[in-house]
Amino acid sequence: AGRREFALAFLVAAPVINPIVIVTTWLAFRSAELVILRLLLTVLAAVAVAIVVSRLRRDIALPLDAASDAPGAEGHAPAGPSTWAPRILEEFFELFQFLVVGAALAAAIQVFADQEEFLSARGVFLSIAAMMFLAFLLSICSSVDAFVVAGLGGAIGLGPALGFLVFGPLVNLKSIPMYLRLFSGPAVVLLVVICAQVAFAGAAIAELRAW
Repeated sequence: AGRREFALAFLVAAPVINPIVIVTTWLAFRSAELVILRLLLTVLAAVAVAIVVSRLRRDIALPLDAASDAPGAEGHAPAGPSTWAPRILEEFFELFQFLVVGAALAAAIQVFADQEEFLSARGVFLSIAAMMFLAFLLSICSSVDAFVVAGLGGAIGLGPALGFLVFGPLVNLKSIPMYLRLFSGPAVVLLVVICAQVAFAGAAIAELRAW
């Protein structure tokens, strides 16, 4: 179980907890507070997801085909080096399809959707929720999303910007299909709910404290 917790935490945190994202976030906002808050909330979400999902029964946490293909399962011998290359290629092409579809949807939303509508929500909580929803739809790479938010200028506050920067890299149109490839439906639902709760609560507290 411990290994699964580490793997889950790594999977969730990796899009944000890396030097490139840290540097680009700092360059975009020049705010140590925002950088630290983004990292802390991402780590909190990763730890929460790892603890909750890893406690599920194996048949709930993982897809059935993954459980049946596990090394040592009945009727399956442990995979050797000769089977790694075909498996890697199979996984690559399956995930690549998800990336292409997600990128196409994100590009269409950026071109045809009026993003001002997402910023017009009145009230702190609605603004945070709107920016989190926008981040989910746009599926922008975590290494450049800070510049997108910074380009909005004073249109949004610390809380909505933080909600966008924390929730978007963890849960978006491109990541959901990949999560479903790795985990079962109930596990993915839990992952999305936990990430949304952490991002929303953290962003709301940061915004209200800034007042």
